[in-house]
Amino acid sequence: MTTDMIREVLPCLEAAKEQPVADCPAAADLEGLKQQLSSIERRIDVLRRNRDAIKRYLRVWEETADPMSTDSTCRVSRHRVGG
Repeated sequence: MTTDMIREVLPCLEAAKEQPVADCPAAADLEGLKQQLSSIERRIDVLRRNRDAIKRYLRVWEETADPMSTDSTCRVSRHRVGG
C-alpha cells in the first residue's frame, strides 16, 4: 500500500466507526484499494506456505537429529519435508 493511499484512507477507517466523512473516497473510487487488499492477501498466503514449510523442515530435523552427533551434514535430505 502506498503512503498516499494510507494517508487518504486511514483517517476514514476511524471516522467510519462514527459517521461517514465527506473527504473519504467514495466506494466507486476504491478499486485501487481493493487491488491492494488482493495483493496483500496473496502475499500473506505465500508467507503462510513458507512458514509452514520451514516448520515442517525444522520438525523433521529435530525428530531425526542425534543430539550427541557433531556431524553437520544435512540429515533431513533423506526425509520428505513437504506434505
